[in-house]
Amino acid sequence: GTHSGTMVVLLTLAAVTPVFGSQRPLVCPRPLLAEGAAAVTRVSADDPNGRDFHEVSGLAISPSQVGPSGEPVMFVAADGPRERIGLFDSGTGQRLLSVRLPQDVPESRDWESLAIGPCGVLGDDNDDDEVCLYVADVGDNVSRNTGGRRSKRDEGEPYWLYKIREPKLGNFDDNDRIPSSDVWVLPFDYLHDSSPTDFADCEAVFVDHVGWGEGGARGDIYVLTKWDSEDHGLVRLYKIPASAWSLGGDDESTAPLYSPAAVGDYSGGGGSLTSATWTRADMSLDGTVIVLGDYSYSYIYLRCPGHSVEEALLSFLPCAQWLNPFSNDARQFETTALSPDGTRTLQISECSYCNMPMEWTSLEYSESTTSRSCRTLDSNPVPSPTNTVTVSTPTAPSQTNIVTAPTPSAPSPSERKEPTTLSPNDQPTTQNGDATSSEPTGSTIDVTTASAALSVRLASPFALIIFLSSARLL
Repeated sequence: GTHSGTMVVLLTLAAVTPVFGSQRPLVCPRPLLAEGAAAVTRVSADDPNGRDFHEVSGLAISPSQVGPSGEPVMFVAADGPRERIGLFDSGTGQRLLSVRLPQDVPESRDWESLAIGPCGVLGDDNDDDEVCLYVADVGDNVSRNTGGRRSKRDEGEPYWLYKIREPKLGNFDDNDRIPSSDVWVLPFDYLHDSSPTDFADCEAVFVDHVGWGEGGARGDIYVLTKWDSEDHGLVRLYKIPASAWSLGGDDESTAPLYSPAAVGDYSGGGGSLTSATWTRADMSLDGTVIVLGDYSYSYIYLRCPGHSVEEALLSFLPCAQWLNPFSNDARQFETTALSPDGTRTLQISECSYCNMPMEWTSLEYSESTTSRSCRTLDSNPVPSPTNTVTVSTPTAPSQTNIVTAPTPSAPSPSERKEPTTLSPNDQPTTQNGDATSSEPTGSTIDVTTASAALSVRLASPFALIIFLSSARLL
């Protein structure tokens, strides 16, 4: 069936290796507000080596390296045609150094995402114990604006993934080039029969750290496409398996062109995946939490041991969500990254004129406050509207408040890209084309899952969030 049997799941739970030696329940975490300095730390975006890091579209947190503050090193990439990756201290926002891709790799077109995880296959070797940084050159807004019929890329030009052995602070001086021997390149396209279009835009790429599910492997890459509201039905989750990096020719660093398949069943509508304009994604190191985001919200999906990524994202609704922390300097969120222990998530907004605020959200794992647990998931795979909890906007958020507002100083329609909205009559609408949209006033999203179909009515996202976290629901 779609899900493992209860006995299989319980046996699998016992075999899960705790992250960093500390046991935590296999439950949906509850998002909590960051407070104090963590809420106002800013990225020092200037780089004397060339173009700065203001328009951040790629973010990944090192699982092992720490900066001078004692907090993890974070890798940052700005969008557009780039060759430099910044290494920053996630505790202070200070740039530590920049590294550049080798000169012999294909010229970049539009970097839109970073991910970090197992290296998987390196050329002809399988080394999934080593950590690699993945740069996704996957942007194509021309495709998004034309329903996938045209591309901003030249005729025959593919999309690119660069796999890089994790750059270590002690191995580079500022602005050094990464050795060619530490970089692998994979070209891909959307010409598989399962793809609804020949071209697609994308800003959300992540790595599978555990490889659960049939045909899964550590180091598999998932590409979640980005479509505006009128084309949400074209959203697909594509899987590039770790084995795709196996070399097929004389080139020692470039894999053959790959056409990934869209994974999961979209015949019933694609569930919640086809209800948003996705701008970012990440997975926890233990594989149990997947965070996705659009222009307005962040969403948590719980992935239980034995479940594939597509099962977690297509067979279940998000188990938690919170409003993006909008401010005058934080208006367009295209990055998210989970901390190595999975207890925090970081978002950084693009800001062309400022040092961007680093928006941390703490994640609380508790059987007593969770909305969903792996121990009971199979007995009730989809929450129903009758057991959801509506959380009103708090007036004075504290560390124990769920991140559901106060109502932010949201950017005006002329200042922000299109948020995820549906019109009150359930028909997607877009105003002024690609760049803007009216503020949401309410919507009905029909969410079909592998086991049930339900209609969830969401009130205005800026007034409340239907949030499954105040009580045990399962």
